Parts: sequence; structure tokens; C-alpha cells
Amino acid sequence: MPHHRHRILLIPYPVQGHINPTFQFAKRLVALGAHVTLSTTLHMHNRLTNKPTLPNLSYLPFSDGYDDGFKATGTENYLHYSSELTRCGSEFIKNLILKNSQEGKPFTFLVHSILLQWAAKTAREFHLSTALLWVQPATVFDEKFLDGNVTNMSGFTNNQ
Repeated sequence: MPHHRHRILLIPYPVQGHINPTFQFAKRLVALGAHVTLSTTLHMHNRLTNKPTLPNLSYLPFSDGYDDGFKATGTENYLHYSSELTRCGSEFIKNLILKNSQEGKPFTFLVHSILLQWAAKTAREFHLSTALLWVQPATVFDEKFLDGNVTNMSGFTNNQ
């Protein structure tokens, strides 16, 4: 094992479709020698029954203000939840980055899933590099970000 090991903070959106791919990614990072901390909401953390248990993989849940789960419906309620997730999550990440740095175990990277741009913004306040973990099908990425103009391995685009 190398002396300097990466310490990676993973922040997935708190729904099952984001958690499972994040688990798979975390396992690969640990296999490469990184220490990984996976943080999601307290409600989602408590719902997970088969969390991988590996050396160098730790879990640190945070409160989003809805520790019993978000159960309301409607756009206005969702916007309020999203606002609280952003506020509480940003504060948690800020405190976690500071605490780990003060303990001499600073994070070297933060990875977040879609809809959590606030996580990247908070990490960048501490000059911490970030990346988006894309957990959606590739066709969604193609349509949303590339407008169908993807170059295949032969150098031809699918729009020719």
C-alpha cells in the first residue's frame, strides 16, 4: 500500500437508484487503496440493510431535517425539502472537511451524484477537487448534455 492514500468523500443523492451505483464505485475505490467515506441522509442510511463492510470504507450519515423521511407531495413541498437538503448538507460537508483537516486526515477528493451541485460548491470553498458520479443511463447523458452528438470509437457520429 502506498504511504499517501487518497481520502474520498462520496455524497450520493438519497434515493436507492443513486445509492447502489455509489456502493459499487466505493468498493472499486477501496480496492485501489483509497479510504472512502460515504455520507447520505440519516433516513436513507437507516433504510440500508446490506451496506458493504470493507476496511477503509466508512459511513457518516447527516440530518437533512427529515430524519423520518420526506413524505409530503407537491412542487412547493419538494422545493422546501431540496432547500433543506442543500442547507443541512452543505453545513455538514463544511464541518466534516474542517474536522478531518484539523485531525490530519484531510479529504483529497469529493464525488457527488447528480442534483447535488451544492456539495461540489461547498468542497470548492476549501479548494477540494470534485467530480460528478453519473449514475443515470448513458442515453440520458447523451440527450441532456451532448444533444445526440456522440462520437463512437470509429470516429463517426451517430448523426451522420
